[in-house]
Amino acid sequence: MSILTRFLAVVLVAVLVLPAFAVAAASPTPVASVPVVNIVCSDSDSGRNYLVAGSAAETNYVTGITRRGTDACVDPDTGLKTGSSAYVKEFYCSGTRMYAAIERCAEGLVCDGGRCVVEATPAPLALPCTDSDGGRGRWLAGTTLREGVGYFVKVRSECTLENTIPSP
Repeated sequence: MSILTRFLAVVLVAVLVLPAFAVAAASPTPVASVPVVNIVCSDSDSGRNYLVAGSAAETNYVTGITRRGTDACVDPDTGLKTGSSAYVKEFYCSGTRMYAAIERCAEGLVCDGGRCVVEATPAPLALPCTDSDGGRGRWLAGTTLREGVGYFVKVRSECTLENTIPSP
Protein backbone atom coordinates (compact mmCIF):
# COMPACT_ATOMS: atom_id res chain seq x y z
CA MET A 1 0.00 0.00 0.00
CA SER A 2 1.36 3.31 -0.98
CA ILE A 3 1.69 6.30 1.21
CA LEU A 4 -0.97 8.09 -0.72
CA THR A 5 -3.44 5.24 -0.17
CA ARG A 6 -2.67 5.19 3.53
CA PHE A 7 -3.13 8.94 3.73
CA LEU A 8 -6.48 8.79 1.97
CA ALA A 9 -7.63 5.95 4.31
CA VAL A 10 -6.74 8.04 7.37
CA VAL A 11 -8.50 11.12 5.97
CA LEU A 12 -11.55 9.04 5.10
CA VAL A 13 -11.69 7.66 8.66
CA ALA A 14 -11.22 11.15 10.07
CA VAL A 15 -14.00 12.58 7.91
CA LEU A 16 -16.57 9.79 8.30
CA VAL A 17 -16.02 8.11 11.70
CA LEU A 18 -14.70 10.80 14.03
CA PRO A 19 -17.68 13.21 13.57
CA ALA A 20 -20.05 10.40 14.63
CA PHE A 21 -18.16 10.06 17.92
CA ALA A 22 -18.21 13.80 18.43
CA VAL A 23 -21.98 14.00 17.85
CA ALA A 24 -22.61 11.08 20.21
CA ALA A 25 -20.50 12.68 22.92
CA ALA A 26 -22.23 16.06 22.52
CA SER A 27 -25.79 14.64 22.53
CA PRO A 28 -27.73 14.94 25.80
CA THR A 29 -28.71 11.80 27.65
CA PRO A 30 -32.18 10.75 26.48
CA VAL A 31 -34.93 11.28 29.09
CA ALA A 32 -37.81 8.85 29.49
CA SER A 33 -40.93 10.38 28.04
CA VAL A 34 -43.68 11.29 30.51
CA PRO A 35 -47.04 9.92 29.38
CA VAL A 36 -49.84 12.41 28.99
CA VAL A 37 -52.75 11.52 31.28
CA ASN A 38 -55.83 11.38 29.11
CA ILE A 39 -58.17 9.61 31.57
CA VAL A 40 -58.79 10.70 35.16
CA CYS A 41 -60.95 8.93 37.79
CA SER A 42 -62.25 10.34 41.07
CA ASP A 43 -64.17 8.63 43.89
CA SER A 44 -66.05 10.55 46.59
CA ASP A 45 -65.85 7.77 49.22
CA SER A 46 -62.16 6.96 48.59
CA GLY A 47 -62.37 3.48 47.10
CA ARG A 48 -64.22 0.32 48.04
CA ASN A 49 -65.92 1.73 51.12
CA TYR A 50 -69.21 -0.11 51.64
CA LEU A 51 -70.16 1.89 54.73
CA VAL A 52 -70.32 5.22 52.91
CA ALA A 53 -72.55 6.01 49.92
CA GLY A 54 -70.61 7.77 47.23
CA SER A 55 -70.03 8.14 43.53
CA ALA A 56 -67.19 7.80 41.06
CA ALA A 57 -66.49 9.52 37.74
CA GLU A 58 -64.09 8.66 34.93
CA THR A 59 -63.29 11.46 32.46
CA ASN A 60 -61.57 10.86 29.12
CA TYR A 61 -60.08 14.20 28.05
CA VAL A 62 -59.41 12.99 24.50
CA THR A 63 -63.04 12.10 23.74
CA GLY A 64 -64.63 14.49 26.26
CA ILE A 65 -66.77 11.64 27.66
CA THR A 66 -67.40 11.29 31.41
CA ARG A 67 -68.85 8.09 32.87
CA ARG A 68 -70.44 8.33 36.33
CA GLY A 69 -71.62 5.74 38.82
CA THR A 70 -73.42 6.15 42.15
CA ASP A 71 -73.33 3.48 44.87
CA ALA A 72 -76.72 1.76 45.15
CA CYS A 73 -78.54 -1.18 46.70
CA VAL A 74 -79.07 -3.84 44.04
CA ASP A 75 -80.52 -7.25 43.35
CA PRO A 76 -77.44 -9.51 43.02
CA ASP A 77 -78.98 -11.56 40.19
CA THR A 78 -80.06 -8.70 37.93
CA GLY A 79 -77.85 -5.84 39.11
CA LEU A 80 -80.94 -3.61 39.13
CA LYS A 81 -81.41 -1.01 41.85
CA THR A 82 -83.67 -1.82 44.78
CA GLY A 83 -84.83 0.30 47.72
CA SER A 84 -82.88 -1.88 50.12
CA SER A 85 -81.28 -5.31 50.02
CA ALA A 86 -78.32 -7.23 51.38
CA TYR A 87 -76.16 -6.21 48.36
CA VAL A 88 -74.49 -2.94 47.44
CA LYS A 89 -73.09 -1.94 44.05
CA GLU A 90 -69.94 0.00 44.83
CA PHE A 91 -68.31 2.25 42.21
CA TYR A 92 -64.59 2.86 42.72
CA CYS A 93 -61.39 3.88 40.94
CA SER A 94 -58.36 1.75 40.28
CA GLY A 95 -55.65 3.89 38.75
CA THR A 96 -57.34 6.09 36.18
CA ARG A 97 -60.25 3.72 35.47
CA MET A 98 -63.68 3.35 37.11
CA TYR A 99 -65.04 -0.06 38.07
CA ALA A 100 -68.11 -1.42 39.87
CA ALA A 101 -68.40 -4.38 42.25
CA ILE A 102 -71.53 -5.97 43.71
CA GLU A 103 -70.84 -7.11 47.26
CA ARG A 104 -72.94 -8.59 50.04
CA CYS A 105 -73.05 -6.44 53.17
CA ALA A 106 -71.34 -7.97 56.21
CA GLU A 107 -73.29 -10.03 58.75
CA GLY A 108 -75.85 -7.90 60.57
CA LEU A 109 -75.76 -5.15 57.94
CA VAL A 110 -78.17 -4.36 55.09
CA CYS A 111 -77.85 -2.00 52.16
CA ASP A 112 -79.83 1.20 52.49
CA GLY A 113 -79.26 4.28 50.35
CA GLY A 114 -76.16 2.82 48.63
CA ARG A 115 -74.32 1.90 51.83
CA CYS A 116 -74.24 -0.97 54.32
CA VAL A 117 -75.89 -0.01 57.61
CA VAL A 118 -76.83 -1.80 60.82
CA GLU A 119 -80.12 -3.60 60.32
CA ALA A 120 -82.83 -1.79 62.26
CA THR A 121 -84.36 -3.84 65.06
CA PRO A 122 -88.09 -3.34 65.21
CA ALA A 123 -89.42 -1.93 68.45
CA PRO A 124 -91.06 -4.55 70.66
CA LEU A 125 -94.79 -4.72 70.27
CA ALA A 126 -96.85 -3.52 73.19
CA LEU A 127 -99.74 -5.94 72.88
CA PRO A 128 -102.82 -5.43 75.04
CA CYS A 129 -103.17 -8.38 77.38
CA THR A 130 -104.76 -10.05 80.34
CA ASP A 131 -102.71 -12.32 82.60
CA SER A 132 -103.97 -15.88 83.07
CA ASP A 133 -102.63 -16.12 86.65
CA GLY A 134 -103.62 -12.60 87.67
CA GLY A 135 -99.98 -11.51 88.01
CA ARG A 136 -99.14 -14.01 90.75
CA GLY A 137 -96.51 -15.99 88.80
CA ARG A 138 -94.24 -13.41 87.20
CA TRP A 139 -91.58 -15.93 86.12
CA LEU A 140 -94.00 -18.74 85.30
CA ALA A 141 -95.14 -19.38 81.78
CA GLY A 142 -98.67 -18.19 81.35
CA THR A 143 -101.15 -17.14 78.74
CA THR A 144 -102.01 -13.65 77.69
CA LEU A 145 -105.01 -12.83 75.56
CA ARG A 146 -105.28 -10.22 72.84
CA GLU A 147 -108.50 -9.69 70.94
CA GLY A 148 -109.57 -13.23 71.75
CA VAL A 149 -106.47 -14.89 70.22
CA GLY A 150 -104.12 -16.76 72.60
CA TYR A 151 -100.46 -15.71 72.82
CA PHE A 152 -98.03 -17.74 74.92
CA VAL A 153 -95.32 -15.98 76.84
CA LYS A 154 -92.52 -18.33 77.85
CA VAL A 155 -90.41 -16.13 80.11
CA ARG A 156 -92.75 -13.64 81.69
CA SER A 157 -96.44 -14.05 82.24
CA GLU A 158 -97.42 -10.64 83.43
CA CYS A 159 -99.02 -7.57 82.03
CA THR A 160 -97.54 -4.17 82.68
CA LEU A 161 -99.48 -1.41 84.38
CA GLU A 162 -100.60 -0.35 80.90
CA ASN A 163 -101.91 -3.90 80.24
CA THR A 164 -99.23 -4.68 77.64
CA ILE A 165 -96.79 -7.59 77.36
CA PRO A 166 -93.34 -6.42 78.57
CA SER A 167 -90.25 -6.89 76.44
CA PRO A 168 -88.14 -9.96 77.28
